Amino acid sequence: MVSASRFRYDVFAVSTSIVLIAIAIGLLALCCWPYLRIALIHPSQPLAITDVVLIIFCTIVGSVVITLALLDAFAYRGITQTADEQLQKFGDAVNRDFARDVSRAMETSSRQLNQRPAKYATALTTGLRS
Repeated sequence: MVSASRFRYDVFAVSTSIVLIAIAIGLLALCCWPYLRIALIHPSQPLAITDVVLIIFCTIVGSVVITLALLDAFAYRGITQTADEQLQKFGDAVNRDFARDVSRAMETSSRQLNQRPAKYATALTTGLRS
């Protein structure tokens, strides 16, 4: 049984992947703000140095977030393929070992069954003679 508090905690737990995706989306949304500001300013308004700095900073941050997301996606695909291959090999090894153990058990039990009548026969004949 699982305690009620532990069950509630597990039910309301949020995956770290979902949290990281939400943070990445939030960062990308924040990085779009300077671009929107420049796109929506009136042509008569001057472009401030802070706008240029924000554009450069947000471009770098956005590039970093997108690069990390792509690298994570490629790494995840590679890790899952490797894990699947390892699990397949492990499953094959378990099946092979189980089959070998079953055949060894069958051989041992058949040897025991073949030897048992001989033991009983000698025990019966020696018991009858005495």
